[in-house]
Amino acid sequence: MDSGLLSGAGVLNVPQAAKNIERIRDHVGSDLFRSIQPVINRFLRETGDPDMALNNLERFLSELHASGRLASDPDAIPVILPQLIILFGASRFLSAFCISHPDRSFNLLFGGDYLTNPAERITLASRLNDLLSAGMREDEVMKAFRIFRKGEMLRIGLRDILGKADLAETVGELSLLAEVCLQAAYERAEKVLRNRHGMPLVVHEDGTVEPAGFAVIAMGKLGGGELNFSSDIDLMYVYSADGETHGVPSDDGTMTNRISNHQFFIKLAEHISLSLGKTTEDGFVFRVDLRLRPEGQQGPLAQSLGGYEIYYESWGQTWERSALIKAWPVAGDEAVGRNFLERITPFVYRKYLDFGAIVEIRDMKQKINREV
Repeated sequence: MDSGLLSGAGVLNVPQAAKNIERIRDHVGSDLFRSIQPVINRFLRETGDPDMALNNLERFLSELHASGRLASDPDAIPVILPQLIILFGASRFLSAFCISHPDRSFNLLFGGDYLTNPAERITLASRLNDLLSAGMREDEVMKAFRIFRKGEMLRIGLRDILGKADLAETVGELSLLAEVCLQAAYERAEKVLRNRHGMPLVVHEDGTVEPAGFAVIAMGKLGGGELNFSSDIDLMYVYSADGETHGVPSDDGTMTNRISNHQFFIKLAEHISLSLGKTTEDGFVFRVDLRLRPEGQQGPLAQSLGGYEIYYESWGQTWERSALIKAWPVAGDEAVGRNFLERITPFVYRKYLDFGAIVEIRDMKQKINREV
C-alpha cells in the first residue's frame, strides 16, 4: 500500500503506518494479504483513527500469528477484518482486550450471531457460568468475572460502533450485564458464607422460623437501566430482618460459627462489592459506589428493611428522596427487593411538601446548575 493510499485513507503518520502494513503482510502471508489489502484500505477510511487502527491491527495479528491461529483459520480474517479495523480505530479499551486475549476475541468475533442481536439475561448468565466452576480459588473467580465483562463489553461496544444497536439498546445491555454479574457474585458469596455460618434465620413472634432474604438495590444509572460504558454502579444492600444464623455442625455435633444476620449480610455485601469492584491485574468488573446508603460512608453496608424504614422516616433528607426515585432491585431475593420499594414509597412520594422541602429542592437545582 503506497503512501498516497495511506494519506488518502486519513493516515497522519505515513512512515509508521507503512511499517505496520509490512508487518501485517509478514503475519498473514503474501497471498492472504493481497486479498485483504482492499478491505484494509476501504475501512481505514471509515474508522475514527486510522493510525491507531493500523497499529492495533498489527499487534492483534501478531498475537494470532504467535498462537498459530492464523495458520489454522486464515479464511476467517477477511470476515472479521472490517469489524476489527472499525473497532481498533475507535476504542483503546476494547482494542487492548482483543490484543491481550486474541484467541478468545477471535472466537467471539467469528461466532455466527455474536453481533446480530442483543443477549438475553439467560444467555449472559450461561456465558458467565461457563467460565466459573465450584472449586475455583477467589483470584480465579475474580479473573473469570473480569474476562467475561470485557468480552461482553467488546460485543456491546462493537454493536454500538457498527450501528447495530441504538442508544436505548446499548445502555439496556450494559445495565443487564451489571445485573447478571451482581446476581452471580451474590450467589457465590452467599453460598460460601452459608457453608461457613449456616443459613441466616428470622424467628417470628408466633415462633415460626424462615430464612432471611437479601437484595441488591441499584440506584442512579443502573437503577434506571441506563448504564453507560464508564458508569460506576450505585448500590445499597438490604436484608429482610435481624436474627441469627443456624450455624454449622462441629465434630461433636454441636452447632458452631453462629453470627447475627447483620454480621452475615455485612460480610455478604463486602464480598459482592470486592468481587466486582476490586482492581486486579485484569481490571475491575464495575466500580461500586455505596455512598448513597443511609449515613453515607459512615453507615453500615447492609441494613434490615425495618432499619431503612426507620431511618428514612426519621432522618431522610430531600436529596435522598431524589436518589431513591430510581431505586430498583437488581439481584438477590426479589421479594425482599419489592418489599423495600413498598416501604420507601411513602418517603419518596410525599403527599404534601412543606416550605422547607421546597427550599431544599430549589437549592439542589441551583447546585446542579453551578456544577454543570
